[in-house]
Amino acid sequence: METEVYPWDTKEKQQERKPYGFVDFPEDFLDCYRHKRSKAIQILGLKAPLALQLQPYDQAQFELLGVFDAAKVIDTLYLATSKRIDLTPTELKHFWRVLKKADLRKLKASYDGEFINAAPEDLDLQSRALLSLTLLNYSAKRNQGYLQALSTSLKLNDALIAGIDLLRSPLERTTFSHALRTEAREVSRLEKEVLSMDLPNVSAQEIKPSSLHRISNLGMLLQEGNRAKAYLQALVLAGFYPNYVCLLRDSNFNASINQAPTHRRTLLFDPNVPEETTLKEKGIPYQIITSDSCNSPEVVNAIRARDEKYFVFSGKGILNEIFGAGKKLIHVHPGKLPEYRGSTCHFYSVLAGDGWHCSAFIMNPKIDEGDLILTKKFPLPGKNIDDARIYDPYARSKTLVDVIRQLSERGSIQTTRQNLSEGLMYYTIHPVLGFIRRKFLDTIE
Repeated sequence: METEVYPWDTKEKQQERKPYGFVDFPEDFLDCYRHKRSKAIQILGLKAPLALQLQPYDQAQFELLGVFDAAKVIDTLYLATSKRIDLTPTELKHFWRVLKKADLRKLKASYDGEFINAAPEDLDLQSRALLSLTLLNYSAKRNQGYLQALSTSLKLNDALIAGIDLLRSPLERTTFSHALRTEAREVSRLEKEVLSMDLPNVSAQEIKPSSLHRISNLGMLLQEGNRAKAYLQALVLAGFYPNYVCLLRDSNFNASINQAPTHRRTLLFDPNVPEETTLKEKGIPYQIITSDSCNSPEVVNAIRARDEKYFVFSGKGILNEIFGAGKKLIHVHPGKLPEYRGSTCHFYSVLAGDGWHCSAFIMNPKIDEGDLILTKKFPLPGKNIDDARIYDPYARSKTLVDVIRQLSERGSIQTTRQNLSEGLMYYTIHPVLGFIRRKFLDTIE
């Protein structure tokens, strides 16, 4: 039963290409996680003093070397996070790049000055356990991005538990035991902090219907799902009709995140109304393409052939070829840019006490770095609203309406450059942090 509730530390789950994704949490989720972690600590044996023999780089080497030994980098970062609150700019540069590689499961034994892996060998297990401790040290300081550091350490520890029989040396087992014990303290500390937070004071603003206005310069590139449904319903309610819609249907459709919730049933749009039904009822010209990628030649050619200058993008994935269609792609990101770039940013923002934001921008090939149109702040969803399946697409749709209202009134969209020196890149949040976020939202009426 515990493995069904918390499966991420199993070999089967770790072998999946993308083990972390949408989770519909049961009430005993955190209890099962903690019990499984306790069993892992018991397997590792009694806690012993951590007697490390570190081989750190000096600062000159850290800045000038052409190839970096990942284990020595981790030794260096572990010492820095153990002794100081703040890291140097060079240390931070290595810290975030190593974190990224670890989170994406691409960390190898060495990398070059451009942070490209320089060896095919995997990083040794001792260094992986020490990296987890390093990330937890950083998280404990509550510096910028501490939640991402905690999330990545949880993922590292899941993977190490899945292969716990490979941890054979006393040093490996002791280091990992320390990492798990530190993780337990940090998770409990975060849970206490989040559940004691005050709620941000944000007033709700409803979409104001206007007279019907078909916008000749607007198309939509939609991938089927709740977000596409919310976008269409919100624009139609506001009286803004796109001139054309390209709707992508994926044979591997993710039904769990794109359906009406079975509890927390307050709906802010209707996920039971298919996109095609809305398009037909409102007489909006559309085309259906069966594809799982906006980069497929059929999709790119279809968009390139259209006269519309602006296209709303609702989908997912990394975009490449679609930029060759020569259109301005409007995307609504679930987070405040540039502070929060990447994945599941609104979940991290809620945990950090920064509230719920959506940012609209014109896309470019780099993730969430395009020119900013506007940012909108929302009240937090309460216990009766599903935050992932309902509130996320709803908040994005309300932000989109403000963007299209600007396009309708001015005939164009005004943007500003992002200051990319601010903010961080975030990666899919670990389920433990996701559960704490949901537990906090359930305290809101």
